[in-house]
Amino acid sequence: MYSVTSYVLKIVSRCNLNCSYCYMYNMGDQTYLKQPKFMSLETVQAFADTLKSYCNNAGIDFVQIIFHGGEPLLAKPSYFEECVAIFRNTIPEIEYVFTIQTNGVTLDKNWYELLLKLKISIGISIDGPKKYHDEYRIFHNGKGSYDLVAKAIQLGKKYNLLITLLETFIT
Repeated sequence: MYSVTSYVLKIVSRCNLNCSYCYMYNMGDQTYLKQPKFMSLETVQAFADTLKSYCNNAGIDFVQIIFHGGEPLLAKPSYFEECVAIFRNTIPEIEYVFTIQTNGVTLDKNWYELLLKLKISIGISIDGPKKYHDEYRIFHNGKGSYDLVAKAIQLGKKYNLLITLLETFIT
């Protein structure tokens, strides 16, 4: 029998992009309209409590938590500080790998410094070269997001928080 050690937390139900292929916003699924915009910290705590019990019963000492959305960076920086603290305080004996999956359009120096401080690694969604990315990964006004994502990736290389595979699309 195997144990589950990786968890995706959809902490934000909205997005600042309007990707043409998005299953949630452009394929008829309207359930997000009935969801809170942000996962409450009470819900994060309830999950951490349940995770503690599961890890103790299964003998797990390593867990990956992936912050996801919508767009998780629509949450405030303090939200991430509180989330990480909840997990580390609730189950201090666990080794964590925290990751955020983002579209990257709001990543800046302040975000990178916070994520570095909190030891949260970053995955940035990019749909290949500019031509393809800007065709599908657009803002609500129809403008492409490639330039902002490429800038965020270049900045992120300085912080050593990014997967190097992404470099092939912007160099």
